[in-house]
Amino acid sequence: MIAIFGKCYSLLEKLQISRFSRWEARLFPIGYPLDHIGDHLEMRIAFFVSEGNGCAELTYLKRLQSRLRSIPVVLIVLETQTAYADLAHCNSTCDCLREPFSEKQLDQLYLKYFEEGKESKHRLLPPAQDAAGISVRFMGEFQVLQNGRSVLEAVRGSLKHSLLAYLLYFCKSKIPRHRLTEQFWPDKEAEYANNSLSVTIHSIRQRLKQCLGSEVIYFGDGYFYIEPALSVHRDIDDFLEAFSQGRVHERRGEEEQATRCYEQVSQMDFRFLEGFCGERNAWTLSAKEEFTEKYLYALEFLSVYWHKHQRYDKAIEILKTLLYIDDCRESAYSRMMSCYIEQGRREEAVRLFFRCEQTLRDKLRLRPSPQVERLYKKVVES
Repeated sequence: MIAIFGKCYSLLEKLQISRFSRWEARLFPIGYPLDHIGDHLEMRIAFFVSEGNGCAELTYLKRLQSRLRSIPVVLIVLETQTAYADLAHCNSTCDCLREPFSEKQLDQLYLKYFEEGKESKHRLLPPAQDAAGISVRFMGEFQVLQNGRSVLEAVRGSLKHSLLAYLLYFCKSKIPRHRLTEQFWPDKEAEYANNSLSVTIHSIRQRLKQCLGSEVIYFGDGYFYIEPALSVHRDIDDFLEAFSQGRVHERRGEEEQATRCYEQVSQMDFRFLEGFCGERNAWTLSAKEEFTEKYLYALEFLSVYWHKHQRYDKAIEILKTLLYIDDCRESAYSRMMSCYIEQGRREEAVRLFFRCEQTLRDKLRLRPSPQVERLYKKVVES
């Protein structure tokens, strides 16, 4: 049986002309009580069709993934729901299809999960016993906490911390063994890398089990994964949820709601896994860049908003933070000079122009833009 959560009639039509046509498809509304799905069902795969309902939908999706622990879950979203798709995909789903998609893409999913010779009948696993919940801080210094107590004190060593951070970052995905050996032992022979991985994972598992009282990391069919029933609260999820909701409100023209969301982002730490460096932590670079850019985007929006509403002091404080992070951002210099001019603070506007000029010259070998030059001339000529 194929389970479809939500409405997507184009999916039903394409399933009928794809390799999935051999199985019956059954529709479930989003919000359907998950304990009503019987353990006797021979479910092969589940499709979750997003209706764009944000946080509530994501919560249900996480519960669904936890309930269907042995079954692939595929998220289907509109092309315009990119931010939500990235958040949900990172946290809860195996794969993601964006509308419009083709039957060829469905066939590729079929081959991935049900390739001839590897097919198995999936039954729902019995609900796992409750595992101790943990809170994971990726922003700033890496921390894993249970009831406010650090778990990392028992898991010592930078390699173990890096490997655990990687597993928790992808905690809703199954990670193939070879991906971990290639990431953490890229220059070693396969036998050495596999042995090192096994020893390191074993040590982490034993320490976590002592702290939490239950298994956290599992291995099966060549994949490592985090216990799906484990309650994991991650600060990056809060960050991404606030940012994605801000983007939704912004696109709808709901300026005040967007401002509230971006204010939340501005109050969070954006420094992803601060101190994690070196070749084994190369995987963090794209995430560091992503969170920094999202944080700067939120600050830029807020500075524009407060400048437009003539709250110049608030705009200036935000712009100071923005320039502390990225001192080559001309739009921030320009807006901050404008705030100073509106407040009659001519000397500070002039000093800011010279700071901008020197920074761009020293770091980029560039001159300030015509817009910044015009603001400077406006000050000195007034």
